[in-house]
Amino acid sequence: MVVHVGRTAAATFASNFLALLQDRLTQVQTALGTANLAAALGAVLSLKTSSAMVGAEQLTRYCTGLEKELREGRIPNADALPRIAADLRPALTDVLASMPPDADG
Repeated sequence: MVVHVGRTAAATFASNFLALLQDRLTQVQTALGTANLAAALGAVLSLKTSSAMVGAEQLTRYCTGLEKELREGRIPNADALPRIAADLRPALTDVLASMPPDADG
């Protein structure tokens, strides 16, 4: 992502991703808990897309599995989702802290 948009934009996106992560997780869990397939699919796709854009490969792969089950009409068990997100937070925070700003500000 950094190559395409620059460090400042990438850092902003990653910061926003972290800020919105808990809300996205809650949306997925709520939709799955109420067996709302359409809402669950929308929430999973949102999380999957943003995860892919920020480079969170494990979370992206997990969401791909959830998406597959939802598209097959099944309500998946997403118990690992909070753990994967919790593992991601410190790693992404460390990357953000080590990113120097773009040369042009």
